[in-house]
Amino acid sequence: MSRRVFVSYSTKDSALANELSRYLTGAGWDVWMDVAKIAGAEDWSAALAGGLRSTDAVVALVTVNSMQSKWVRREILAADRADIPILPVRVGNPMIPDRLALVLNELQRIDLNELDQGSLHRIEGDLINILQRRVPRSHRRRASGRMAVGTVLATVGSIGIVVAFGIFFYFGYQWILTSQESLNTFDSGSFESRSDQSLQGWLRAVAAFPVFFVSAILAAIGTGLRRSAERKRV
Repeated sequence: MSRRVFVSYSTKDSALANELSRYLTGAGWDVWMDVAKIAGAEDWSAALAGGLRSTDAVVALVTVNSMQSKWVRREILAADRADIPILPVRVGNPMIPDRLALVLNELQRIDLNELDQGSLHRIEGDLINILQRRVPRSHRRRASGRMAVGTVLATVGSIGIVVAFGIFFYFGYQWILTSQESLNTFDSGSFESRSDQSLQGWLRAVAAFPVFFVSAILAAIGTGLRRSAERKRV
């Protein structure tokens, strides 16, 4: 398994970033940090883009300083667009901008008060887990499509089941009333008319059963698609 990691941080948090970098480097990771990897005359935007393209994961130090840094925002959004796994490490209780929240709130994150040996070990462990279970974006898109189809089928099936029960109870009740009236009618013509109405009511009530079974099948298929999609999504 490749072990290249990009550290996204604010220069105001250099001490934290350097501590993290030293630990991961000592553990065998190839750590990409702007200070260490970008030469003085090199174009920063192009260098950062190249660093992201060559990495396997991004550790984003989420702090008060980094959430105010345009470079950190760009790096996180660029990593998300490029389908690079992101591990947010939140230090303290920073306010996360709405645009970044859409990305970061969906991810497994680590909340810390400070970086110590235990938290550094946890960061490395979570990085390894993220890379081991990574699902390509194309798979997630297919999973999202299955989720949408499953939701529609499950909804239609549920509505169909309710409608089938409504049809059955309404016409079943009408059939019972008509049958009782037929039994109490002694006029032959009226009796035959009531009997025909009773038969029609019974047939309409029975017609609810195919609606119920089809709806139940749709609901089961929809539920199965949704569960399958949930297992495929990260």
